[in-house]
Amino acid sequence: MSATYYHKIIKLLAELKRDHPSLSLGKHLATSFDGLETKYLWGLTDKNLYHTLQKYQISIDMDVPHDESEIDKILRDGMKISNVHELNDDDGY
Repeated sequence: MSATYYHKIIKLLAELKRDHPSLSLGKHLATSFDGLETKYLWGLTDKNLYHTLQKYQISIDMDVPHDESEIDKILRDGMKISNVHELNDDDGY
């Protein structure tokens, strides 16, 4: 018997919990529905829900966590952004 979209959704949610145990089900759902108006949730089919969650799963799995030192370096570099513009001005851009 082929799995229904309902069963696929349950399996996908279990995978999300296994792969990202620090995130709650509510956070997974809220993030996957980000940008979707609440009024459209009532008419969302299991198929559409599955595909929405699947896209979310792909995006969260591709998101690489960064340690604090990397984030600090990005912030420091961002604070020097005016220097980049000055360098470009010297090059004639």
